[in-house]
Amino acid sequence: MVNGLLKSTYSELFENHNRIEVWDFKKGQSMGPILSALDVVGDGSIWALYSPGHTPGSTAYLANTTDGPKLFVGDTSHTWWGWEHSVEPGDYTEDHERNAESLRRLRALVHEYPMIEVFVGHEMDGEGSGVP
Repeated sequence: MVNGLLKSTYSELFENHNRIEVWDFKKGQSMGPILSALDVVGDGSIWALYSPGHTPGSTAYLANTTDGPKLFVGDTSHTWWGWEHSVEPGDYTEDHERNAESLRRLRALVHEYPMIEVFVGHEMDGEGSGVP
């Protein structure tokens, strides 16, 4: 229902942008526990991280900002509780095994680089979660 309500907004936003890019992770490089990472703009500021499992094309993003690195895990983990307890999303996940592996790899990246601030798919912040 919500997507139907937003259709005119999406159409307007993408009116002059008819090119959709599909990431070719076969051309990526490893980044610690991440099997493949792509430098999105070519300057190391935004990385697309191979994170299969939840839905086709699931991707996490690592942004190197002036406030430090930020990891957007998308729907690899919907909630802080799921992130903290290594529990991937439920019924809407296409491949639970691959999603769990992607979540494990993202958590390992943050363990290796604890200065990374994490943002999960369906909650705005990790206040009280113990996650930076």
